[in-house]
Amino acid sequence: MERGKLTLTNSVDGQQIGFQPRHLILGGYTGRDREHVQRHIDELVAAGIPAPASVPELYPGHAAAIQIGGVLPAGSGWSSGEVEYVLFVTAQGVYVGVGSDHTDRALERTSIVAAKQAFPMTIKEIFRRRNRSAVRSAGGEDGETGI
Repeated sequence: MERGKLTLTNSVDGQQIGFQPRHLILGGYTGRDREHVQRHIDELVAAGIPAPASVPELYPGHAAAIQIGGVLPAGSGWSSGEVEYVLFVTAQGVYVGVGSDHTDRALERTSIVAAKQAFPMTIKEIFRRRNRSAVRSAGGEDGETGI
């Protein structure tokens, strides 16, 4: 594989989509409805993370930090993964993907951008159609896993 080039497989039809990402922009405080977004903001505020000035917020990422599949080590400290939608804009069209925006929560108290850039952006699947996927996120502590 050419350095920096991604090859993704469309989960609907098996089509291979190859491209070289130039930009990575992470959307924060996004969701299907305002109530869920506000609940997430309230959880973060309770943990000492400042509320955003507006929603959604966009944060720069590093295109080289995209990884396909795999497992992210949580490292030491306080971090969590968030299942996120991923949009790939290519010459062939726009694809919707499923990814993990793993965030260093302790670092997020002082810099949301640095917290988002602390881990790779992991991509799992892409689809040509929206609202056709169900996503589960698993995490754990001390050998216990929850969904």
